[in-house]
Amino acid sequence: RTEYKPFDDSDKTSVDLSRTVNFYLNPAYKDDPPNCVVVFQPSSIGNPEFVGEIEKVLIRHLSEKFPKVIGGKSRDVKAASYAFDFTVPIDRNEFAKSIECGSFLEFHVFWPRHNYLLVWSELKVGLEARLFRQQDGLELWRARHFARRSEGGVSFSPFGLAVNAYYANVFSSDRDVIESVTEDLVRRLVRSMPEMRDAGHADRSS
Repeated sequence: RTEYKPFDDSDKTSVDLSRTVNFYLNPAYKDDPPNCVVVFQPSSIGNPEFVGEIEKVLIRHLSEKFPKVIGGKSRDVKAASYAFDFTVPIDRNEFAKSIECGSFLEFHVFWPRHNYLLVWSELKVGLEARLFRQQDGLELWRARHFARRSEGGVSFSPFGLAVNAYYANVFSSDRDVIESVTEDLVRRLVRSMPEMRDAGHADRSS
């Protein structure tokens, strides 16, 4: 069962457990819920393909929370038409105003770590995201989560060792594994955010 725990004010570091989500929710979130969110990729993205996949899954889950979510190609096409540079804060603000979208969501990926020990294999991926108002920078929500999956194990019989080695090897080379872990990661993270899609409030921060 996934546990949802508030960030400790004295220690902002997330507990490194696969089923723990640390989060913060500002009361202003419910008082004045966003009706539009712009998703921005991190400025230092490392592996663009993997970050792009994370963003797609994020947008899909966020679309279940908010009436309007702008990100990916839609965001980039709109920005190109105005020649906005998202590395410049002023341009980001002007972009949000031009499309009448008052809230930003930024995310950071903790790169996949793959541990392979012949009879045991593990994949771990981390994600942190924060939602804040464009107008005054007020942080509305933040969450961090690490998801992991493993295969194989320790056995005292030659047959058991061979079986574990086989499954560990298959696991380490299966691309579907990282897609599945990514889906779990984003779904659990976004679940800590209240659903405001039908709240009926206008985003006055826009």
